[in-house]
Amino acid sequence: MVIVSELNAAESDGLQIGDKVLLTFKEFDGFVEGYVSAIDSTPIPKDTYFVYRVTIEADNKGLLKPGQEARVTLKTNKGDRVVAQPQIIDRYYRETIVRCPPEGTVTAVHVKDMARVNAGDTIVSLGGEKTRRYIEKKQLDIRELEVKIAQKQDIRDKLVVRAAISGTAEWVRAAPGLTVRQGEPLLTVFDSSKMNMWIQVDETDILQLKEGADAAVTVDALPGKSFPAKVTRIDMMGKNEEGFAQYGVSLEVTGTAELRPGMTGNVSIFIGESKNALLVPIEAVFDHEGEPAVEILTEEGPKVVPVKLGLMNDRYAEVLEGLDEGQEVITGSTFDRLESEKKKTGSGFDGLLPQKGEEDGAGVEGDKGVPLQGKEQ
Repeated sequence: MVIVSELNAAESDGLQIGDKVLLTFKEFDGFVEGYVSAIDSTPIPKDTYFVYRVTIEADNKGLLKPGQEARVTLKTNKGDRVVAQPQIIDRYYRETIVRCPPEGTVTAVHVKDMARVNAGDTIVSLGGEKTRRYIEKKQLDIRELEVKIAQKQDIRDKLVVRAAISGTAEWVRAAPGLTVRQGEPLLTVFDSSKMNMWIQVDETDILQLKEGADAAVTVDALPGKSFPAKVTRIDMMGKNEEGFAQYGVSLEVTGTAELRPGMTGNVSIFIGESKNALLVPIEAVFDHEGEPAVEILTEEGPKVVPVKLGLMNDRYAEVLEGLDEGQEVITGSTFDRLESEKKKTGSGFDGLLPQKGEEDGAGVEGDKGVPLQGKEQ
């Protein structure tokens, strides 16, 4: 509770903020302890003398209320000082009037007079059509304000254009004073640390490739340099290119700032490895009754031997079964063998490898024996 006392000059002389005060009431025994919280040094005329307003605060145990008279004893550094005139409790220390927010009908009151309440407690419930309409209107107002705020924030955010990715800026078209339209390109940012490359692989090789396979890329503009890459996608559908199916293959190239979009280069895709492999020149392999085979030199002459192949490149094929190291195989150019097969079969090429006629042991004129060799691949 708060008491605004009016003290004469003698009563207020030497009084300081924080001095203790004792309050007594005729309705109760004992006293209530308080303290001086404010002193107004401006003299105020009253009857034939001046008074000074001194604010006293004290705890209310629950029985005191505004309008009650209190006798005041001041505890100063000059001793106790009794105020001659009784003082009146002005107000509670904290007091607020709770007003009805909307127009409506009171449906319930949850407190009684002089009951103690805590902040946030429900004290009155309102209802009725007017209250419902009021709530709906306020909710609509809030939604409209939220939309307006979001629109303003969106406009504010778009006033600053930020890079979507980290990389190198090129083709900068923006310039101070330039008027631009929504969606108009300002510049281009590309990430040179990883670049995409698209190649075409023919049907004879596509089944050997797998997504995730390692690769190496060389570009004509940077001779002697190789950049690591990985296969990221292999098209399921091929396109006919001059009678052969070609399949698109996408690679992700890990490069440097030296690489530029549009550069041309070559790709080597790693499809596997084999150690201590038995190798045979690719020219020695041909198709015999639907299976790969080679011709070896024996004491009786050339002999066709079916073989099981493993990995191959443009020079050698890995032999898994059918031959031993040191055996001699007959090899010649692919063109010679194709011409030979045409003469014997009377037809063109009809397979991945040259076709072998029905007559075994018929080597091609000019062919020679080549010893098999072991090699790491």
